[in-house]
Amino acid sequence: DCSGYSTRRRRTNGKLPPKKRHNKLKETKRDPKVSFEEMKRLMRVYGPTKCLRNRTPKDSGKDTKVLSVKRKFYRWFPDFHERFDLQAPGDWYKPRIGHEEEMEYREELRKVDQTLLAAKRNAKKNDRGEPGPQS
Repeated sequence: DCSGYSTRRRRTNGKLPPKKRHNKLKETKRDPKVSFEEMKRLMRVYGPTKCLRNRTPKDSGKDTKVLSVKRKFYRWFPDFHERFDLQAPGDWYKPRIGHEEEMEYREELRKVDQTLLAAKRNAKKNDRGEPGPQS
């Protein structure tokens, strides 16, 4: 048959098959052992790997949704299971390289990101013709 139409299209009466929907927030991708409280603790103790872009209001954490915190947690800890080990007695996580070393590692990542962000902002100012900081 050389009609130019695919057999799939003819079988579905000219309509394309429905798109498959993927649920991005399935727990199967991520280890469900990390409790919500532990996520909040780790985020409070170790902080992000990138410098904060925007200032958030002081009351922002009061009504935060669970899924929002989980997404933020996995952005802040993309290699979480490679860097942290579960401690048996209390179900809490500890950095493999040690607490102080993890704090220093994250501080260094934030400094590098801050430098890159400042360079990006200055480049954008220079493109618009605004005067940048004098060197």
